[in-house]
Amino acid sequence: MTKEYAQFACPNAACSHYNAFDKGNIAHHSWIGKNKDIERIRCKVCFRAFSSLKGTLRQSAKIAERQQVLLLKSFRWGVPDEGVADIAGVDIKTVRLFRSKVAKRAQIHHDNEVQEVENAAAECDELYAKHKNGKTWVGVSIAVPTLLILAVALGSRNQALADILMANTWARCSRIGMILSDGWRPYWSALIRCFGRIYRPRRPEKRGRLKQKKIDLKKCPFYGQVVKKAKKKINRVFALIGVECRALIGSLVECSNYLRIYV
Repeated sequence: MTKEYAQFACPNAACSHYNAFDKGNIAHHSWIGKNKDIERIRCKVCFRAFSSLKGTLRQSAKIAERQQVLLLKSFRWGVPDEGVADIAGVDIKTVRLFRSKVAKRAQIHHDNEVQEVENAAAECDELYAKHKNGKTWVGVSIAVPTLLILAVALGSRNQALADILMANTWARCSRIGMILSDGWRPYWSALIRCFGRIYRPRRPEKRGRLKQKKIDLKKCPFYGQVVKKAKKKINRVFALIGVECRALIGSLVECSNYLRIYV
């Protein structure tokens, strides 16, 4: 297989090479399109043929590639929808539809690429965005020190948000030594659910009552919190008066030494 086909993978979910890149199973099939400029390729394993544009932003696109590039650049710099439509020369409805298409494609790309990450530490934090229906919280897990976004979770600021964020972080990292966060309590519960192990201590000679279940945290990474202390002023304005560092798994000395060595 030539290098030009290494970037393609079989989109057939029933195929043994589904979504697997650079496996030598993709070959040329034919040329399609009005001007015969779109390549049609096929999988040698399941013999399914598909367009080379399948799964890309050019699939079923009604606008030119140049306009798509302008739209992506405008999204990158936070241009308002009206400005994006004017720059790219498209209708404002096209801008919103293309943004939804880009978001779905970006999520698929992130899920495919961010796997088996060997990361020294991960920092979890959350923020909210206001909209006409209220506000939505966004939880983000960022690799330290590469600043790679490991996981993103959307929803209300509750235990479910922390659970999803921590579970995705745990699933995407093949090795992680430390979790850092603020003082939000659900992070601690989510970390125990992902990395902890529930066991029941053995009874001596199998006599007496069963002992209560316990949680084994030996395989958990170091867990540290950075808590900001603020003083409330007039009109809901807060002033930072101090920062407190905590170590819930491991000591502060162990956490600081780990960061000094691996980060």
